[in-house]
Amino acid sequence: MKSVIDQLITLHYEIREKAGVTTTKLANGTIKMTSEDGVVIVRAPYEWET
Repeated sequence: MKSVIDQLITLHYEIREKAGVTTTKLANGTIKMTSEDGVVIVRAPYEWET
């Protein structure tokens, strides 16, 4: 099962990269994701996000 989860996480990052989403870690531990269109999402990272 671990292998499948690792593959899904890798796929997640590949899709995000192809979509032009940039990620920045903020000082308070949250992450800021910005799309090519300028849409910004700030949220707590999931446990598998580094």
